[in-house]
Amino acid sequence: MQDLRKLHNKILDIVCYFDEICKKNNIEYYLEGGAALGAYRHSGFIPWDDDLDVFMTYDNYMNFISAIKKEIDKEKFYFQEENTIEWPMYYSKLRLNNTTYLEEQSNNTMHKGIYIDIFCLNKASKNKINRYYQYFISKVVTAKTLFLRGYTTKNKIKKIFLITVNTVVNKKMLVKLVEYLQKYNYVETNYYGHLFGGDSFKSAFFPEDVLGRPQYVAFENIKLPVPENIEEYLFIRFGEDFMEIPDYSKMKNQRKHVIFFDTENDYSIYDELEK
Repeated sequence: MQDLRKLHNKILDIVCYFDEICKKNNIEYYLEGGAALGAYRHSGFIPWDDDLDVFMTYDNYMNFISAIKKEIDKEKFYFQEENTIEWPMYYSKLRLNNTTYLEEQSNNTMHKGIYIDIFCLNKASKNKINRYYQYFISKVVTAKTLFLRGYTTKNKIKKIFLITVNTVVNKKMLVKLVEYLQKYNYVETNYYGHLFGGDSFKSAFFPEDVLGRPQYVAFENIKLPVPENIEEYLFIRFGEDFMEIPDYSKMKNQRKHVIFFDTENDYSIYDELEK
């Protein structure tokens, strides 16, 4: 098994640069999911984590995209913007050049450097029934974009859903569905939804005051921001036992993103080996 500490160090390089861009442009963001749990429970990475996710509100997200496209250090980093031919998903990635991060569903034509995921938090309806519908629509959008990305699955139910969605939803309809998901960003509501992160319905939505102002806390040898009401966020996201550290050796089907990484060499050399 590869030493994840080497991977963690490169991810820290990326998030430090990301944080620098955000601070320079007055953009607020938060560690999300396992990264937030790691910050609170481990003061850094969960030892077996192989990625780091952040999220930010819609306005901050749009401001970040504008800023990073103007200011990015192209020698060191690559911004993989959402909703492009290369990356049709509705979240973005900031990747480190001259590194390798290979996943099972990697597209052969895309950049495959080590990365952080950058998610947009969309406002959500005050009405729970409407939130269920918003959640379902997000799954339809995700299925369509996964199909466009070339994603495959052995799960029969998921495969049928992917094929059905791809058949029914054309590109024009996809745009309309995304517009529906984003419409609550322009109305008064105190709920947020993390719609493209693979969360369950129960953990995808939370009140606005859970986020509050970003609170910088220790994360390895630096400080990174978490939601102001971090315990409430982690309770919603992971349940009441979020402080219990599982026995990793006994965990089954532990989700892992990376199948191989190289912190010193560009992914292109491995593309050449596959030819």
